[in-house]
Amino acid sequence: MKKKLNFIVIMTDQQQGLMTKRMGFGADLTPFLDSLAEKGAWFDKAYTPCPLCTPARVSFLTGRFASSHRVMQNPWPWPENSRKPGSITAHPDDVFYERDLLDVLKKSGYQTALIGKNHSHRTSDEFDYSVVGNKLMLNDEKTAKESKKLHEWRKNGMAGAVKAGIESMKCCKTVSEGINYIENQNKRGNPFMLWLSIVEPHNPYMCPEPYYSMFDGDDFVLSHSAEEDIKNKNERWHVLNEMYNAGTSPQCDDTITRKEYATRTRKTYMGMIRMVDDQIKRFVTRLEELGMMEDTVICFTSDHGDMGGEYDMMGKGFGLLEALTNIQMIFAGGGIKIQGKLSEIHTNLVDIAPTLIEAAQCQIPDSMQGRSLWQILQGNDIPENEFESTYSEYGVGGSFHSMKYYREHKEELDKQNMHFDLHHVAVSGVMRMVRMGDYKLIFDFDNRAELYHVVLDPSEKQNLFGNQKYKKVQDLLMSELLKWCLRAQDPAVMRENHCMNPIDRLIDRHHYHKGTEYKQYDRYSPLTKGRADESYIHPSRKEADWL
Repeated sequence: MKKKLNFIVIMTDQQQGLMTKRMGFGADLTPFLDSLAEKGAWFDKAYTPCPLCTPARVSFLTGRFASSHRVMQNPWPWPENSRKPGSITAHPDDVFYERDLLDVLKKSGYQTALIGKNHSHRTSDEFDYSVVGNKLMLNDEKTAKESKKLHEWRKNGMAGAVKAGIESMKCCKTVSEGINYIENQNKRGNPFMLWLSIVEPHNPYMCPEPYYSMFDGDDFVLSHSAEEDIKNKNERWHVLNEMYNAGTSPQCDDTITRKEYATRTRKTYMGMIRMVDDQIKRFVTRLEELGMMEDTVICFTSDHGDMGGEYDMMGKGFGLLEALTNIQMIFAGGGIKIQGKLSEIHTNLVDIAPTLIEAAQCQIPDSMQGRSLWQILQGNDIPENEFESTYSEYGVGGSFHSMKYYREHKEELDKQNMHFDLHHVAVSGVMRMVRMGDYKLIFDFDNRAELYHVVLDPSEKQNLFGNQKYKKVQDLLMSELLKWCLRAQDPAVMRENHCMNPIDRLIDRHHYHKGTEYKQYDRYSPLTKGRADESYIHPSRKEADWL
């Protein structure tokens, strides 16, 4: 019998996909990842389903878009919103899915492991092996002091150089733990799926030398946009810009201008990306030394991007800008045909789970909305029309809070001292986006539309919507966006042995699968044991007048 492939998903946090030489960036931030991409296959049109950590990570594991699995923001406050305080940020009762990547692979005999950042709907103890949180920090006194400083800088939103060296960075410890794991797995020989989740280059924007100063000179690349370009944007942008300048942004040092802060932080962010690249090289080099590459599929990606200095801003929370939604996606290793860039493919983070499941020769759950890339990665023909576009979502619902609302509540909102990208003003509203070819369309609940030629205008400064010259493109993308919105709507999770009638499906809001056990109301027959009695009446409906 053919040996099962191992899977390693290396995921960074908040790494902009555009900042690599492969994508035309002027500085060499990812030399190793660029070389890895050429040894396998990579996608220049890869996107996050939602540019926030928790929604994107839940989408990665479930293969479902955020509006379908129902996690549309990073929940707040953290402890009260978790089964185990501090362990997860999406409560399982709030997540709609049938079976996720862990369920399928564990049932097929895979050991599952998480090393690094979680922030999904799964607790760390639901993986067969995990090293997360404080376990990633060294216990020596020097590193403990640096960790305390990092915490203070994170709280204040600042950026700077770390004096304790690379060993104080979580990416170094995460990779070291990852190497220990693959060395042990190599001895055992059992198939495994490792989620190596690196927290950098997420803020606080800090890194040690030589990375901190690496791009201070001629290698520094300016962003394509500045704060003054916001004047041509819609009201939503003006509200967010005012919030950013009011102190909810990381701009806490009033001795420098916003542009100076953005420039310094962008340089640090670039250094962090290079730092992470070197650590990934260390990990993959060890994998090759162990002779495991032939039997292992490596997928490198990120949960979402970062403004990275665009419009003189850092962080996330600004909607569906290209800097926030475009991510890297590279596949290399066992079974992957060397193809380099696959530019005709529009892919998404939700496509990774079905891809790995097909590669493991397992059945993809019906509830997964992602599309498997496995046949393409093996060099087979691209399914007609299947990857012509991709889609992303943002916003917790309703209309976006207006400038009037923000100014009326500014004093109260500022007192909350919340991180900008979790602010309820920033995540209010509903926005949907489609990328197709060279163009991108964004439409929101307040009937605001944006059309960009993102190849020529990656910063999205010139809105082409309503321009008669682009009417055909506009109409095509509007139609495509509607298709995606309908495709993403999934009010009920369909299972292989589905047994609920339509009325019960609408009422039962606790559809999710954990391991081999389904959660539902006490009087309801287990979903894995066939169809329920048609005469069954849900307890919540027994007294209803309309029955």
